[in-house]
Amino acid sequence: MPVESSRDILTIDQAADVLQVSPIFVRRMIKAGDLCAARFGKFWRISRAEILKACSRPGNKPGRKVRRKKR
Repeated sequence: MPVESSRDILTIDQAADVLQVSPIFVRRMIKAGDLCAARFGKFWRISRAEILKACSRPGNKPGRKVRRKKR
């Protein structure tokens, strides 16, 4: 398993910048299991490769409407 450089490991804020979404959305993706992340204490770390993998999944199409759960 290759060791990733510090540039390839991102915080939630950095991942949000890469994805051009809010940090809250990134947290929701992690909680839903759509984005694999590791937690160190109270901090989350996300692999850049994992972000690219999450973006390339078949269900992630541009303009796709996301159905929200009714409360």
